[in-house]
Amino acid sequence: MDEILRIAKKYNLKIVEDACPAVGSTYKGKKPGSMGDFGAFSFQGAKIMVTGFGGMLVTNNAKLLRRQNT
Repeated sequence: MDEILRIAKKYNLKIVEDACPAVGSTYKGKKPGSMGDFGAFSFQGAKIMVTGFGGMLVTNNAKLLRRQNT
């Protein structure tokens, strides 16, 4: 993850983490979905966190959260 974040910073890229398969783990004290710009979680039946269907996208960046494409 350190290398991915380094490359993203160098080229001004946004990171979307597929965090669902890592629920419950940590990387250097950080939880999945908290290291990139967005974290994506699936709740589909074959995943770790199951609700039947759906998912969520999380971010702690208010500017990106409010951004809209027109």
